[in-house]
Amino acid sequence: MDHIADENGQRLKLRIPYTAKGLQYDGKGWGTFPERAGYPWLVGLVTVQDMNDHFSQEAEADLQAFAQAWMYFGVLKEVLKNAYREEDYILAGEDDGTAFLTTKGTRQWQYNGEDYGGPLDVGKLRGQEKIDLGQAATTLKEALKMSELWDRFAIGKRPLWAELLLSFKLVIELLACVPLGMPRKTEFLGDLNLTAKSGPAADLVRSSLLKDNKVWCWHQVDALCTTVSYSTLVYLTGLTRWDRGLDHSQCLETNHCIAYNIAVGDDFHTAHVEKECKCQHVEASRSERVQILERGGIPVLECEESKTENLQLRFVAASPHVDYTAISHLWADGLGNPFGNTLPRCQLMRLIEIVRATNESELSFWSWFPRTTPVRIWLDIYCVPAQVSSTEQGHDRRSPEEQQQDVRPKRMAIARMDVTYAWASYVLALDQELIHSIERGGSESAQQSKSSAREHDPNRTNMKTTAYMAISAWNTRCWTFQEHVLARRTILQGLHAQVQYSETLEGYLTDRGIQLDFHRMLSRQAVISGVPSSERLLRTRTLWFALLVSWLFLLRSRRTKRKTPLKITTTDNQFSRAWNCFYGRTTTQWEDMIVVLTNLMDLSAGHVLQLGSGAQMKSLLSTQQSLPLSLLLVEM
Repeated sequence: MDHIADENGQRLKLRIPYTAKGLQYDGKGWGTFPERAGYPWLVGLVTVQDMNDHFSQEAEADLQAFAQAWMYFGVLKEVLKNAYREEDYILAGEDDGTAFLTTKGTRQWQYNGEDYGGPLDVGKLRGQEKIDLGQAATTLKEALKMSELWDRFAIGKRPLWAELLLSFKLVIELLACVPLGMPRKTEFLGDLNLTAKSGPAADLVRSSLLKDNKVWCWHQVDALCTTVSYSTLVYLTGLTRWDRGLDHSQCLETNHCIAYNIAVGDDFHTAHVEKECKCQHVEASRSERVQILERGGIPVLECEESKTENLQLRFVAASPHVDYTAISHLWADGLGNPFGNTLPRCQLMRLIEIVRATNESELSFWSWFPRTTPVRIWLDIYCVPAQVSSTEQGHDRRSPEEQQQDVRPKRMAIARMDVTYAWASYVLALDQELIHSIERGGSESAQQSKSSAREHDPNRTNMKTTAYMAISAWNTRCWTFQEHVLARRTILQGLHAQVQYSETLEGYLTDRGIQLDFHRMLSRQAVISGVPSSERLLRTRTLWFALLVSWLFLLRSRRTKRKTPLKITTTDNQFSRAWNCFYGRTTTQWEDMIVVLTNLMDLSAGHVLQLGSGAQMKSLLSTQQSLPLSLLLVEM
């Protein structure tokens, strides 16, 4: 539908014919309208079997016309009341007189201003009947339930049914996001489960996304089709994704995406900034890293450039008072090294420049310092001992004693991952698709503002950035999701600019339902956020804060004589929330999921890793007083 933004001009085009000519909703009760229109079998308790039994007795075209009059125009009129005008939702077609459905007029809802016309302009609604959002919610819930029956009924039917059903669902979602400026009697519209469900409507959008199977994985699209709304799915068809050159064909042979996996032993080569570059790898002091880890600390790489452009590297111990940047990245982008704790000089210098530029953009006084001022970063390639005892040339530079000595520090570094990212000043997310997409979104918005101030929405860039972040490979990996969740702040790196994740949460008015879908996919609510003063505080403050809030609530309820219970977040429901974060996310080594799950549950990964592999998950489950029955059906 045309109220959904089309970012690249290639969004799924829905030219749905206006079939309900001469059949109008009479406004005398939405639920009973089928009986008055000659379809009494659609009133009351209706099953798909009932619909199929009567389908053979009715003309298909007539049934489609009635369905559109009831499920599309009827829902609009029942919710909008006097603000509804049918002509605002019909678009004249070609010379043959064919008309199509349109929602272009409702685009005016999604701008913040009083000079925009349209059927629901705030000025036109003043003095008219206010929309009762409580009654609207009841209508939308009934319509949503009925649309699910139509969806199951349409299986195996002609393609036009899928388009009609998608239009029903999109208009329900549109009305569920009633704009802030509209008069209202009740404060909230009510909770509606607008998540897409398997059926012809979702299949229509799925097939559109999978036309570009070089950038979309079947598993990612399937996960989206059961976690976001139909409006969000249609919006995603209008995004241009950056082609990484990966092959998702083998993903069909597994139950999850494997295109981004980097297996130890593969012919993996750390990428240079430019393909033609042959610069040498840069090492840091192994002994300094091991000493800090053995003392129970977290090594941070301090990089200092001398006036002669020589690069000096040393490790310092992290603390809440040491400013450093934690790097979150995908090994599939080439910024990894399974053979040693080194990076090509060009990559390391690029990282230093990015962090320095980000610091200057965040803190203006940084630009006062000379370029020789040290930059501190935490990067797994340098700060976690290498995972294998071989180099690309097949010759390990470490002695057998050093190889053995690195096993324990590696486990220590992984066990302290939660504190590592919580103490960092910010987490810098590096993802090749995000880098290209953020720049493109910014430039397009700039062009829009020059061409037409009226059409430019200052929140459009935020939504595009959030969309790219939500569907990026960076957000489909378990480890990088953990890094985002544990961070004080997450900053996304573009080609020539940075965007704070928190900025995408602020001030959005347009396409609120779609925006909320993306934020839910990027949810940081799985664990606590912020910066602890010690690792022990990180472990305990969630429970203490919950107890404090509970005590304050009980004190207030005694004064006001309220008895509404307060839900406290403990490990009992943290497990379910943390476990659900894995849906649609993958990892190269599934053993890493134990560490991520432990951190998301706000437990000690160090203690869990000391147990045998068979006892690690059991130890997490033993913290729960009860477990969801559906856990027995989970296939990993």
